[in-house]
Amino acid sequence: MTPTQPPLRIDAGRCTACGLCLASCPVQALALPSSGAVQVSAACIACGACLDSCPEQALSLPPGPAAARPSAPPDCWIWGQHQDGRWHPVVAELIALAATLFPPQAITVLAAGAPHQATVLAGDLGGLPLARLLWVEHPDLHPHRDGAVAEALTAVLSTQRPAILLAGATDRGRALMPRLAALLATGLTADCTALTLDPASGELLQTRPAFGGNILATIRTAQARPQMATVRSALFPAPSPRPGAPAPAVQRISAASAADPVRLLERRALAASAGAIAETSIVVAGGRGLGSAAAFDRLRILARRLGGAVAASRSAVEAGWADETMQVGQTGRSIHPRLYIAIGISGAVQHLAGIAGAHCVVAINHDPLAPIIQRADHVLIGDGQTLVEAWLERLPEVGQ
Repeated sequence: MTPTQPPLRIDAGRCTACGLCLASCPVQALALPSSGAVQVSAACIACGACLDSCPEQALSLPPGPAAARPSAPPDCWIWGQHQDGRWHPVVAELIALAATLFPPQAITVLAAGAPHQATVLAGDLGGLPLARLLWVEHPDLHPHRDGAVAEALTAVLSTQRPAILLAGATDRGRALMPRLAALLATGLTADCTALTLDPASGELLQTRPAFGGNILATIRTAQARPQMATVRSALFPAPSPRPGAPAPAVQRISAASAADPVRLLERRALAASAGAIAETSIVVAGGRGLGSAAAFDRLRILARRLGGAVAASRSAVEAGWADETMQVGQTGRSIHPRLYIAIGISGAVQHLAGIAGAHCVVAINHDPLAPIIQRADHVLIGDGQTLVEAWLERLPEVGQ
């Protein structure tokens, strides 16, 4: 009996063996031999996903209806950011988010580091809805060496080829994911605020703010795989690991090398405010409208009593009232707290871009026409210093 020939046709005369079509196939039916044109296996479902990926138009299907693509991506991987033996909080948030789209057996945490770190970190994932921790290890693989980590992860991703790869939109995630996307020849949607699955195609629908937060854009990666996105932290509730709960299975893969032209010379801890404004759910920010450094210091007390962190506009930083690590905006940090209180900040477009992800914005300003008034959910018109002092009179000290 003659075996059934796959329906996809490959013009060997046109094929340049560039490999761009490999990542577009949802069922991994394409392979690149050591020499010659791309080959197709009997697993081909004639979905047509690879046709547009070929720059030489060497792929074609016979006339007739194409088969449907798989109804849903089969798996979701999450980049496990860690430092000093602890997972970043966004890892648990992404696991919870992925669990709303996939069963636990389809969820993998992908991480890299020295061999001795895997067991302890796996234990900290106990009780969370995932199947395994895939640990890429090398004695010299330091998490801050993005070049080496990207090369090591690319070797794994290009062979195991998950449908989806997510990471937190942290400083580390924003540095690593573009490298991976370039090496894997796929797309990347940054700073997503929502993820869903297309019920018809199973493709990942990635929603992010655009044009300074004025619109929400939904993006899909129709051809290349994996579908990659970074997701803002503190947007999704994180499940708490259960002490004593079984840890996920750990699969170890040895990295061939940890070579990187960048050498880590020194590590310095950021000022507490730098990390705080990125992670806390309440941010109190001051601008030039506060009038003085002394008034800005009172803002620090208000932030502490509210259980939040203090931030600053660019003008307040330039005035010397706050450290540059506290600056919010396009030239500072983009943050997404649940509550953002802006006092004496006019709200230039660059600043508004930095708070596009804030859930609730309260603006305190003497100018009713200030741009931030239009962005705010709640507005108090008045002198910032006076209102801060009135607020402090009614708020007890921490611990009371």
